[in-house]
Amino acid sequence: MAKKRRKTKTTSTAESTNWALWGGLGGLVLIGIMGLLLINVLQPPTPVVPTPALNENVASLDAYCDTHPDRCIVFGEADAPVSFVEVSDYGCSHCYNFNRDIGPVLEEDYVASGQMKWTLIPYANSDQVAFSAESLLCAAEQGAPLAFNYHKALFELQPTRDFNTADGFAAVASTIDGLDVNAFERCVADGRYRDTVSLNRQATRQVGINSTPTLVVNGSPIVGNRELEVFQSAIEGQLAD
Repeated sequence: MAKKRRKTKTTSTAESTNWALWGGLGGLVLIGIMGLLLINVLQPPTPVVPTPALNENVASLDAYCDTHPDRCIVFGEADAPVSFVEVSDYGCSHCYNFNRDIGPVLEEDYVASGQMKWTLIPYANSDQVAFSAESLLCAAEQGAPLAFNYHKALFELQPTRDFNTADGFAAVASTIDGLDVNAFERCVADGRYRDTVSLNRQATRQVGINSTPTLVVNGSPIVGNRELEVFQSAIEGQLAD
């Protein structure tokens, strides 16, 4: 009588092997996750560097320009009762709008009347736009009034293909009466004010300025292109003191 062959439990053995494999992989993943968590717990936290308080420190910009007159441009009466400091970037649309809409009114009402001096700190939010700020200092070599007019006209390049280019600077300079364009172009080509713009950026950021425009009225900052009434109220308040 033939004996029946004993069936092997192949399926059951394979299932056991698979479960063991998956269990091992799961254990490795769990160990890995626990290791990452342990690293995060043991790793010291990234130190938070405090940002200087804008309201407390920004008043020092007047002293900065007094100490470094070659880095700033002052337009108007030096002994005017109101000091107005402008920190703008030539690639900033809000700065463009301020200088197009608000600036001319403040200049006519307060600078022309001798009640306010306007100080420009040639500045750039990035190295890419620093070339424009450098060109302003080249214009300043020929006098603050010419530089101030150049500053206002320079914003007109912003929406054009000549923005932040030597050709664009020369085109703007040619519209400023009394400006020696040849001397101006030589200065721009020399790159002689690259370090100055960098120093101005460091100085303004040290007092907490990180957005443009920032306008400072007798030490009190106004951040952004605000309504005309905001600037008028700040200036009139200082004149009334």
